[in-house]
Amino acid sequence: MEEITRDLASRRAAAEAQIAELIQQLQDKEQDVSTLREQLSTAVQKADSVITSLQQSLEASAQTSSRLQTELMDLRSSLETMTAEKDSVDKQLKEVENGLTKGSR
Repeated sequence: MEEITRDLASRRAAAEAQIAELIQQLQDKEQDVSTLREQLSTAVQKADSVITSLQQSLEASAQTSSRLQTELMDLRSSLETMTAEKDSVDKQLKEVENGLTKGSR
């Protein structure tokens, strides 16, 4: 009976040691998970910051593009107006030249 008691005590001590080791491994894994959560949270915050920055850059680019497109249309309109004015002046000059040529004959 004493031998059985020693054997059971030995087995119990071995089981307790194994349980203690498993508890330590579990605590280590919990720490690893906590560290990974922190790293993931940091990565998500950085990604969010980059996405926000890219969205702002894209919006600014779109605004610049729209503004430049408007300016280009304004310039094109001004060019058409100046071309029409030039053609009118050229026509008037031609008429004046023709009048001078007829008058000098």
